Amino acid sequence: MFLSPTSTPLTIIVFLLIEGTASVLQADIIILKPVADTALNQTNPDFNLGGLTNLDSGTTASGEINRAVLKFDIAGSVPPYANIRRVEMSLTVVSRPTQQCIYSLHRLLRDWGEGNGADSNSGSSAKNGEATWQARFFPDILWSAPGATAPADFVEVPSGTQSISEGTTAFTSSTSSPGIIADVQDWLNHPASNFGWILICDDEGTAGTVRSFGSREDPATAASLLVDFDFAPPSVSLFAVADTSLFEYAPDNNLGAVSLVSGTIGSMGNAKRSRALIRFTTQDIPTNAVLTSATLKLTQYRAPGGGSAPGVFSLYRILKPWGEGNKEGSRGSPAEPSEATWNARFFPSALWSAPGGASPEDFSLLASSTQTTTAFTFTNLLADVEFWLAHPEQNFGWILISENEETPYTARRFYSREAGDPRYAPTLVLEYVFPPEIEQTEIVGNQCNLYFVAQAGQAYFAQSRDSLSSGNWMTFTNIIAQSITSKVLISDPVTGSLRFYRIGL
Repeated sequence: MFLSPTSTPLTIIVFLLIEGTASVLQADIIILKPVADTALNQTNPDFNLGGLTNLDSGTTASGEINRAVLKFDIAGSVPPYANIRRVEMSLTVVSRPTQQCIYSLHRLLRDWGEGNGADSNSGSSAKNGEATWQARFFPDILWSAPGATAPADFVEVPSGTQSISEGTTAFTSSTSSPGIIADVQDWLNHPASNFGWILICDDEGTAGTVRSFGSREDPATAASLLVDFDFAPPSVSLFAVADTSLFEYAPDNNLGAVSLVSGTIGSMGNAKRSRALIRFTTQDIPTNAVLTSATLKLTQYRAPGGGSAPGVFSLYRILKPWGEGNKEGSRGSPAEPSEATWNARFFPSALWSAPGGASPEDFSLLASSTQTTTAFTFTNLLADVEFWLAHPEQNFGWILISENEETPYTARRFYSREAGDPRYAPTLVLEYVFPPEIEQTEIVGNQCNLYFVAQAGQAYFAQSRDSLSSGNWMTFTNIIAQSITSKVLISDPVTGSLRFYRIGL
């Protein structure tokens, strides 16, 4: 970017520089009020109650059911890339019966319209787009069943459960209620999926359990959501797009649809090796992101018995393509054409340079990462991922090899991408930063002003020098991490006819 003002001979040249990263974590707490809340009332199934000062949930003395729905604006309130540490959702009981009740929060999976029905204690006839017992958006967009039901309208497993009697009660995130944190974190990362929670009395079959809670129309008693968070580098979690094992015990079998195995199976004299292949695609990495770290996480679910040897495993970058296949069974099944086996990259004729693969023909001579603990979190993989970004046609993934293949009982089994639960599947976590975006430069009096967008939780520095090709860059200001993404002004006195600037992080 060049600026040649007529009022001064100073020429400014601005560079954007990514030079290392700043490991800055800041913590903060915010308290949110609902942006929408209403109740679903079985007694008046086509009424909306969105304008009332109370939310009812539970069963009336006559056996009619009520359920409350409420939503908070997470993405509009919490900075992007925040790490949610603690969540508390507090409700104030404004009216209660004698019967006790345990209440559960369930994450909603479908959108709904709050409405403003308030003609009586039971609301009023719904208008177009308002939520009722029958409809998410009256009159035509219905719940999957009146009053909403799982799993179509909300998640069957509660995000949090709490016994509520009177006064103010909080659903607190804890080891027993981790779902509240998970919901808020996901709504921050994926705002379009935020439809809020539905509050349900667990004993709807018992009459007289209904409670009235304060709604957002009464600020003094409205629900509140405490969110405790810190700033972490933005990241993306990638799941394997292909994985399989090479099994010396059955050298022409494919194991593409079962768990991954790596290490040596069997006793001395009958020991057979196994090696795992894993590949990820890099297409989900933001196009303007600058990667700062790459970590592969594997979850072990079986280790060898009695005489097991220490597990030391290494990842090597694969240099040739291979076929995942879809065979099941602890030893796999005979391979079909184009499936990987111990002997072949693509069965039956495209072979590894040696059975099981060999370096440097099939995979790199040097390990990309080595893990000596049971955690199986492989770090320092950034160079491989950057290479694949620059050369996507050479992205063939990694091979996982035990460094003790000559020792029996070293084999470990790991969950594969077919595990059925993404929490256990091989995951590649990439942290990244965005280059600072210079939006404006100007000369005001004897000051050079630079404006750029600072990402939340990220520290920056600004440097200058008088020559493009020589001299030391001098830091003239440091910008501490901001609590929210915002535009920042940097000023530097005009002292010469030529000045070069750069902003880094």
